[in-house]
Amino acid sequence: MPTIPNLNPTQDILLSSFLTETTKNKLVRLRGLPYTVTKPDIIRFFQPNFKIEENDVVIEVIKGKHTGWALALLPSDFEANWAAWELNKKFIGQRYIEVDLCANI
Repeated sequence: MPTIPNLNPTQDILLSSFLTETTKNKLVRLRGLPYTVTKPDIIRFFQPNFKIEENDVVIEVIKGKHTGWALALLPSDFEANWAAWELNKKFIGQRYIEVDLCANI
């Protein structure tokens, strides 16, 4: 399965640079994340039904600040569809998270 590469934390991280023809059907976009969210927080959000690891998550950063958006790469397009349906409007902390398929955007 393709993974998201390690990134330099001082550079901007734009989600659009991770959308490719081979990954877009397996990616879900998370919107509304707390600005303090971490990759382990996002992994816990997907558990126990979905298995993702830190290298499957990218958090968007612009000018050194989190934007509240992230991508998560799931093992299959079926699991991405299921995650978008199952997790949309669930909460991380006090914030509800919108989960969309990247294939639809």
